[in-house]
Amino acid sequence: AGASLALVAANICFFSVRCVYEGRQKAASTARSAAAAAKKELVALEEASAAVSTFNDGGDNLALARNSAEALVELTNREEQLREEAERCKAHAKNLAWFDVDNVHFSGAAIEGGKWWVFITPSFDHANLPHIVNNMIMFACCAPELEAEIGEVAMVLAYLSTGAAGWLLNYALLKWQFRHDLGEMGMWQLGAKFQSSCGSS
Repeated sequence: AGASLALVAANICFFSVRCVYEGRQKAASTARSAAAAAKKELVALEEASAAVSTFNDGGDNLALARNSAEALVELTNREEQLREEAERCKAHAKNLAWFDVDNVHFSGAAIEGGKWWVFITPSFDHANLPHIVNNMIMFACCAPELEAEIGEVAMVLAYLSTGAAGWLLNYALLKWQFRHDLGEMGMWQLGAKFQSSCGSS
């Protein structure tokens, strides 16, 4: 069952890397939003501090100005840290950008864009955790027996070829479904070809 286990491991690894990529993207977006919010707070606090300094005519205002200065320093540091975190997440995500769903999931747009590998990669990816768990349980139950009959090499070739055939049929059916609507402003160009899918079931 060596080939079957290797295919299960490949599915898990592929799915995990894509999840890491999407997680880094989300983290970068969250950090950028937080940094932008901190920047707005910083601007507002700078304006308030300037107003306090202008009308500084007593001990209370002096204390308020001091507190505002300390808050400015703290907020400036926080905004800087958030921007740095956003850049780190963005750089990490960039290293894994090949695993973006538009690049590895099957779609008509990917096929027409010359991404031939989407006849293979979607068979190693899954929509979410329940999806991959369900698929791998089914695969683990059936694949070892088939592998024992046809051998390891044939098992891998069968997995890849049946997956590719399935995605090719999917593409052909989509084109047939929208055969009367393929024009520049047709449903195929406007949306249907961008429908993506994945999974080894």
